[in-house]
Order: sequence, then C-alpha cells, then structure tokens
Amino acid sequence: MIVNVGQTTTALLGDDGILVELPTATLEALINQGKLIGAGRLAAISITARERLARASPADFQEANRRYDIIVPHLTGGTAVATSTPVRTMRRWLAKWHAAEQMDQCGYVGLLPRLGQSGNYTRKLPEATLSLLDTFIATEYETLTQKPKLAVYAALVHACEEKGITVPSYKTFAAAVNRRARQEQVAKHAGSRAAYQEAPFYWELAMTTPRHGDRPFEIAHVDHHTQLDVELVCSRTGRNLGRPWATFLTDAFCRRLLAVYLTFDPPSYRSCMMILRECVRRHNRLPQPRRQHPALPERPPGDQGR
Repeated sequence: MIVNVGQTTTALLGDDGILVELPTATLEALINQGKLIGAGRLAAISITARERLARASPADFQEANRRYDIIVPHLTGGTAVATSTPVRTMRRWLAKWHAAEQMDQCGYVGLLPRLGQSGNYTRKLPEATLSLLDTFIATEYETLTQKPKLAVYAALVHACEEKGITVPSYKTFAAAVNRRARQEQVAKHAGSRAAYQEAPFYWELAMTTPRHGDRPFEIAHVDHHTQLDVELVCSRTGRNLGRPWATFLTDAFCRRLLAVYLTFDPPSYRSCMMILRECVRRHNRLPQPRRQHPALPERPPGDQGR
C-alpha cells in the first residue's frame, strides 16, 4: 500500500507492517514492466484515512516515518532498537496504530501528527460578558469623545461587577477592540479625516476607481504608460522623430490633469521628476504627500509605471 509519495522516493507499507521506500523512478519502471500491480487494498481504507493522508504535509510524513521506525520492532516481534524515546510515548504510538487499524484499516494514519488540532480555541467568557464587552466598545469607545481604552475598560469592569458576571481581562478587551473594522472604528472614534488614513490604497487610477482624498491637490497619480498614436516630424530637417510618450499627473479627488509631459525617452524616473517639475511650474506647488499607510501593500507586479 502506498502511504507517501515524495519528490524522489515513494513509501510502501506491506501487509506485515514493514515500511519500504523506493525511488520514484524505480517504482514507475516496475509498474510499466508489469512487475508491480495494484491489489485493490486502497479501497479498504476509510475515507477519513484517505483525507488525512491527502492533507498531510511532507513534515507530517517524515514524523510518522520516524515514529514507525521506532515502534516497528514491537509490531513485527523483532528486537527493539535502543532509543531515547520514553516507553510511555511508544505505548501511546502503538495504541494509536492499533486504533487506526480498527477504525480506518490503516495503522500508519494513527502515527501522523495532529498539530493543527492542538489547543482549545473555544471562547471561555460567558455570552453575557461578551455581549456587554461589544456594547461598551460600540457605545463608549467608538465615539467622538475619544475615550482611551483604559478608561472604557475600567467602566466595563465596574459594569460587570454590578451585574455579577465574569470580568474580562484588559488583554481580551484590547484584542476585541483591535478586531473591529479599523476604518469604520477610526471614523467613529476620531472622525472621517482620520479614518481616511486607514482607507484602501489605490495604486492606479481607472474609470472604476472611487474618488479618494479629502480635497484637490492631496493625492495625485502619475501615469506614463501612454505612447501617443502619432509620429512627429522635425520642422527643419523633415526627419521622422518617432512616437512620443505622454506622462500625466492626475488629481485623485477631482480627476483634473495637473500636468502633462511629453518626451521621446521611454518611461523612467526622469519622466516622474519632470512631471513634478511641470506641476510646480504651472501651480507653484506639489500634491500633499500622503502619510505612510500602516499596512501599505506591496506594489503589484507589472505596475511599475504608475
């Protein structure tokens, strides 16, 4: 029975419980030559065991193989190998092997680690405490009075003591505050202008991009991906100069073109610098620099020109 298909080797589990690893190329050659055929044993394995084998990572198989190498003498009646593994741990692995054999018809599944299922993630606080915690966050913290977290938490503790319910810790309260929608929370706590700093960042300006910014000249987008569909000819020599590139500086709030720069050079940092100089020449100012977003995403690949 195949229990693990690695990058270079494939692990086979025999009827006697012995695990054999073969190079994948050798296994494929034996199958092509007809020397190795399936015996239909995979159908006997339960669906749960198949799902666990499919979800297991290479590290899980490596750990299961290590455990199998330790307990295989006890399964086959051979001589036990000296190991630093405690006897109690080996008995637990053997019990899991036999339990998986009975339930899933595959003892090897019982040796797969279950690190993803460790820990207790159920909420410990009663519903009354959770409901009161959410109420205090919405009515006491997310308001324009801008109460600090510690003051709101002190009021929450007092309310819980009056009602005789479990008091949450400050760490739990702070975590509940941080789980709320950040932009909406800042808008309620500090106003819409402060919440704008938490708004999504737009790398490009398209027809479907919503208007962003609080006023003109706050945010502008540079676009020099446009090679004009015209060819220019020198007025003195008559030589064809080619197609020029156009760089646009567009206001994100009112969509006005703040500056336009034409050049025969392909897009580069020079075009960006020249469009900013043109903006200063025309308006005697630059767009206001946006404050660094706390969770600014990386620039998408293929969008270096904006």
